[in-house]
Amino acid sequence: MNSPKNSGVIASRFEFIQPPDLPGVTVAVIDRSNETVRMVHEAYASSIVKEGSRNWECNGKHYTSKPGVLAAWEPGDFHQCLGCSPTTQRGMLIAPPLMHQVAGEMGFGPEQLHVRVRQAEDAAVFKAHDRFYRSLERPATALERQTLFANAVRGLLASSFGLRTKKLPGADGADAVDRARSYIESHFARNVGLEELATVAGMSRFQLLRAFKAKVGCGPHAFLIDRKLARARELLAQGQTPADTAAEVGFSDQSHLTRHFKRFFGATPARYQGRT
Repeated sequence: MNSPKNSGVIASRFEFIQPPDLPGVTVAVIDRSNETVRMVHEAYASSIVKEGSRNWECNGKHYTSKPGVLAAWEPGDFHQCLGCSPTTQRGMLIAPPLMHQVAGEMGFGPEQLHVRVRQAEDAAVFKAHDRFYRSLERPATALERQTLFANAVRGLLASSFGLRTKKLPGADGADAVDRARSYIESHFARNVGLEELATVAGMSRFQLLRAFKAKVGCGPHAFLIDRKLARARELLAQGQTPADTAAEVGFSDQSHLTRHFKRFFGATPARYQGRT
């Protein structure tokens, strides 16, 4: 990937980050920028504009990105930004080996990974990407972030590549879901990841997400948070501090605990303690 070419205007923020719990993924964070970028993509990539609009071209064709639209590229695509107003946008670059693995879990081969729709307007897919990017800006478990990434990529493959998830054999295995649920219950204080959980279940990530929700009524991440909060409530009732409770049940910090605790129980941990 080539570096951004500076147009002479300093961006409020323009950087590439690599989430530690998502190996093979690089995220572009651009806030209020009208810098121009020229690159030949070496990875599979997508981008959403959250504010403003951006004119660009790819392989000689012109496009305009705006909120609600998902843009997509594949390795070998030449992409450059043209004149634009300051925009806030997010994008991700997915290393080919990872993209091939994800496509394989969905039942597709690398030869099928070709962009059919350069700019897709799908509210649900746009929202899935936005939720994933928001998870990078606040504390989140590995399972939450990896689940949001899986949902975003599934939407990308469906809307831009024309590849919709196939129902693979074994996708409804009750025993597999039971193994995953038991594993969460035994390891809820650890930073359990989606791929780790899928390995325990003997399913692909996408099979597990579908089957778990069908049997349990919620996704693995929601079940994990429920287990963490159940134990947190017990510890708080015993007089343990919110900070120590957050550490013991596996939240990244006290604010991470507080955000989920308040959403589930309608009160902060400290206020809850005052009522017990």
